[in-house]
Amino acid sequence: MSSNACRILIIDDSADDRANLRQMLLRGSERRYRFTDAELGLKGLKLIADARRAEPDKLPFDCILLDFNLPDIDAQRVLLELCAGSTLPPCPVVVITGWNSLDSAVGVKLLRAGAQDYIGKSWTTPESITRAIENAIERFDLMTQLGVEVRALSESEERYRNLFDSISDCMCVLEKIENQAGAALDFRCVAINPAFAANYGVSKVVGKTLRQILPNDSEDCFNIYDRVWSTGFPAHFESTVASESRDIEVRAFNIGEPSAKKLVVIRNDITQRKESERKLLTLAQTLRSQDSRKDEFLAMLAHELRNPLAPIAMAAQVLQRPGVDPATLREMSAIISRQVEHMTFLVDDLLDVSRINKGLITLDQEVLNLKSIVANAIEQVRSLIDKKKHNLSIHMTGNTVYVVGDVVRLIQIFANIFTNAAKYTPENGEISVDLSIDGNNVCVTVRDNGVGMSESLLPHVFDIFTQAHRTSDRMDGGLGLGLSLVKRLIGLMDGTVTAHSDGPFMGSKFVVTLPTFEYGPVATTTAVAEATGNTGLKHIVLVDDNIDAATTLAMLLELEGHTVSVCYAGEQALDLAFAGTPNPPQAFFLDIGLPGMDGYELARRLRTDVRTSKALLVAISGYGQPQDCERSRLAGFDHHFEKPADLSKLLELLNGVSPVSA
Repeated sequence: MSSNACRILIIDDSADDRANLRQMLLRGSERRYRFTDAELGLKGLKLIADARRAEPDKLPFDCILLDFNLPDIDAQRVLLELCAGSTLPPCPVVVITGWNSLDSAVGVKLLRAGAQDYIGKSWTTPESITRAIENAIERFDLMTQLGVEVRALSESEERYRNLFDSISDCMCVLEKIENQAGAALDFRCVAINPAFAANYGVSKVVGKTLRQILPNDSEDCFNIYDRVWSTGFPAHFESTVASESRDIEVRAFNIGEPSAKKLVVIRNDITQRKESERKLLTLAQTLRSQDSRKDEFLAMLAHELRNPLAPIAMAAQVLQRPGVDPATLREMSAIISRQVEHMTFLVDDLLDVSRINKGLITLDQEVLNLKSIVANAIEQVRSLIDKKKHNLSIHMTGNTVYVVGDVVRLIQIFANIFTNAAKYTPENGEISVDLSIDGNNVCVTVRDNGVGMSESLLPHVFDIFTQAHRTSDRMDGGLGLGLSLVKRLIGLMDGTVTAHSDGPFMGSKFVVTLPTFEYGPVATTTAVAEATGNTGLKHIVLVDDNIDAATTLAMLLELEGHTVSVCYAGEQALDLAFAGTPNPPQAFFLDIGLPGMDGYELARRLRTDVRTSKALLVAISGYGQPQDCERSRLAGFDHHFEKPADLSKLLELLNGVSPVSA
């Protein structure tokens, strides 16, 4: 052939298939190609005719790739028009079928109609399509130049042998054994390619039966081989060899004339592919489940956030009415406080999950008395237990049990589990708490005789967004984040938590396991403030551009007897701090996101001025990530609180503040 670019005409109605063939040819060899496309058979015939008229002494194309099924005329009709009574078309033709395989009789008709080769699209690879074109061109040249069918057949046989030996698929050629009635169906091996021998660790198999070579193949495989042999219809199927834990893909088809036909079996090990498919399927199912649970969670979140807003809004309307008596005022204030506390609890849970998932949470490591931790957690849930009239029994080992962990988070863990037991157990239920030693670990087991859990829920009970089915009244409330937090927090302290239930309405059991600690000082489970004696009233500067937030907090602080100056911008706070008043501010409560000068810059200026360098600086911000707290510390703040700030903690800080000299 010429060293110039190989001219290829692709006749195929699918633009994607034409593009795919071009890409495979470019990857299949280093030779250069020049492509011409035709989406219809008649257009392809016209292009061939035009090329022949332009250069009568030259082949119109080096090869034609002809789709078997075209919208206007099929491949046989195209070949008939090209040959025009001759045994050969004007240039080599390879027919490409979209079927998984092609019936041998149809293939013979195509070859007799003038095609040099045919190949299935599903079998097409860069190597196979390149070989098919090269074979077609060689066959065409031989038949054209030599006109000797014997030579062409010999070349074809040689190419077949080269292909047979070089193909990476495991291939064997078989002939059926005509056994006597009642004998097991079997085939005799005529040939195997090197890939088959290497993959199955066999050699010198010619003459052996297929059952001897592949004793673990199922009977279904042999029945399919027999059907292909008998009917001539090719087969493509997958099979599992259980004894070898192997998945295989099998193609089987006949070759040769009816009087001397052979069965070709091509086998590929697809174990890894099937395992990947199974993993992907499992992952897809998991993602669908998580997505569904996420949607349910968001709906619950919207519901739970609306619930406290309704009584807060109504209480606010009551307080706006003239002549509200003191009893109503106290009742409305209590309602607002309870609902804000509930909303804060919900938001804190959401933030905890986010921080843990991002690895931003930091735990204190203290030696703790676990009995005190459990007792403290029970006390936190005691009101709910009493409200539902549960019988609570507690059984703890006689010895003091020490663990290493974070006191606040451990109480949170056990309070969550106790709360679940109380919520999901009908009134007058039974709840038990058992603390026991198991080797180097301590186990806290919480049992109840409540609603229990289904078998389908148990594996996901600690997943985020997971919650048991609720009725429309949602009397129990909550977002279903508690157990997810328990699982993550206990894992950060080298512990484990497991859930058990015999089914719906059979109660539940949760077991928390932590490594014990034998020696060391024991931290208390409640914060004890140092007695400083500095409990006098303070002058406080409160800076927040949210007028309502500033006004309400100032009002609460003034009710405690403190003097509060309210500013809405950083510059105003500086003017007030350095005004030289006889009672200089001793504490500054600063919002971070202030207009103009932000809270960080304001804190830096206050801290570097001798008149306010020793004042208490407290950041009160809607941001509470570790990086936010660190920025506050670097700016000079003593403490960082998330909004809404806990008033009792602010008052504790003020009780420890000494007067600041002017």
